[in-house]
Amino acid sequence: MGNYPFYRDKNYYAHDAGCFHSKGEYDMTGILSIDAKTKLRPCCKRAALIRAMSGAKRDNDVRDLMKWMNEYDVGTNMLERLFYEKKAKLIKQNGRIYIRTKEDIWYIEPNIDTKTGQLYHGNYRMKRGGEKLSQGSYHLQVEGWLPVWILFRTIVNHGKRKKAV
Repeated sequence: MGNYPFYRDKNYYAHDAGCFHSKGEYDMTGILSIDAKTKLRPCCKRAALIRAMSGAKRDNDVRDLMKWMNEYDVGTNMLERLFYEKKAKLIKQNGRIYIRTKEDIWYIEPNIDTKTGQLYHGNYRMKRGGEKLSQGSYHLQVEGWLPVWILFRTIVNHGKRKKAV
């Protein structure tokens, strides 16, 4: 098999490169990326989403991010929402997870002992025409230490208008 991040099987389902199905056991075609139209197999959906958002080249990097997500109870559904709705990119650096969406940058400061985290949001100033210009600093978005999956939900729901009752 070639050096692709994803593989498509004969039924047009995509697999992560680290999935046992893509290790030469089946007839697969290499693909460079996945998007909202890509059907993902349950056997490696989580890994494929993490690889797509992080750009990880090595399987060990994907496993490291998966371990982090598992430790903090971030579900596959939440990763799907980040990827498909927010077009998010993930970076793990110094124990933190940085999440870049189309319009914002965030980071989560985790507490391994309590399995909670704090959510920080990038500071911006607005340019003419409404374009955001990052100032390279952050502010605490949500007070207190909360379960990390709630912080991910906050990011996914950020900017959505609440429906009138």
